[in-house]
Amino acid sequence: MGKKLSIRYRLFAAMCCCAFIAYALYVNSFGSNADIMMKFFGISEGSHGLILTIQSVGGIATAVWLSLFGEKYNKIYVICACLALMAAGSILTGIIPAFFPEGGGYGLLLVFVLFAGIGYTGIDVMMNGVIADTYPENKENVLPIAHAFYSTGAMAAPVFVTSVVDTAKPSSFSLPFLLIGILSAAVFAGYLASGRRIMPDTPYTDMKAVRARVTENPAEIFREKKAWMILAACLMYFCFMYGLSVWMPTFFMQEKAFGHSMSGWMSTVFFFGALLMRFVSPVIFRRIQAAKFYIVSGILSAVCMAAAFMTDPSLTALIVILVFAGGFLQGAHVIALVMISCNEFPDRTASASAITVLAFNLAAMVMPALIGSIAEKTGFMIPMYILTLCMLCSVLLIWAEQRDKTV
Repeated sequence: MGKKLSIRYRLFAAMCCCAFIAYALYVNSFGSNADIMMKFFGISEGSHGLILTIQSVGGIATAVWLSLFGEKYNKIYVICACLALMAAGSILTGIIPAFFPEGGGYGLLLVFVLFAGIGYTGIDVMMNGVIADTYPENKENVLPIAHAFYSTGAMAAPVFVTSVVDTAKPSSFSLPFLLIGILSAAVFAGYLASGRRIMPDTPYTDMKAVRARVTENPAEIFREKKAWMILAACLMYFCFMYGLSVWMPTFFMQEKAFGHSMSGWMSTVFFFGALLMRFVSPVIFRRIQAAKFYIVSGILSAVCMAAAFMTDPSLTALIVILVFAGGFLQGAHVIALVMISCNEFPDRTASASAITVLAFNLAAMVMPALIGSIAEKTGFMIPMYILTLCMLCSVLLIWAEQRDKTV
């Protein structure tokens, strides 16, 4: 049972939630924006996937570095710097049409998303560690709530994008990025101010002992088999999630003949289900072991999504129900993976949480481009089934890791 939090700590927790909202809005805007971005830059599905690949190169480098040396740094200040980077990358993406006509600016876009990838990865890696370090008696409550706000941003992103862009004006793809960049800059200011207020009471006031230990053994957790099994499970899960985030709206447009707005709403329905699970999950995790929950709900989520993909488009209501259920059932999986990892490595929270973020960026580097390339040749039906298979592989890996631990 957690202790009551002071106003300063509640304010800081609120800013953690706001940082997750900004991060989720940015990452999940690419899916609903895909068609318009491809029109403006004159690129194919594979080239659009390359945008996410390049973005993930910076993310992977950041995740690897922080997994090895993250404990050396003041995590609050790192998150502030990363919010500033994400804000800069998003704003610069948003002003591309002001300097380039249609068909131009693609090279600069790749540079800007590289910076943003470094930023949001640092937020994700260090935020889990900050919450674990700053709220040691309340992390089981604060962490799911913070991640619930990621789901809020992910749920809002498709509706936000489709409401502010004009499909007849390809240059309007930039407006969501400009607005998200401005929001990220505001969150940066609030996070810095609230973080400085609680700093004297956090573990970050004296980092000397921790820095010495990390310097002595920076790759400690990666010497154990269980770290690699968790990494592989996370990779498969994020292949499922990132593939859906980027390409599910396009799937429903091309394979089910849904309109642009309705296709965006399908992503919203999926992430709304995930959002509800995030708010329910603190109660669930007090009663059910995280790994057991992950295995059962992961199987059910994969079944629901596969059923939604194969359902005839005339049964729209059934598709909506299945997509909602698929999103709800996997809604606490990121939290479960972070909890599994941090429980296995309680003394290395930055390194442990970096496992999930490294997997996220590896998936983002490979999956959007791979799915786009396959879809160019076969359409989107086969790629969607591949994504559900990734979820089942993730479940199998977590089951195997837990079985090894008990044998």
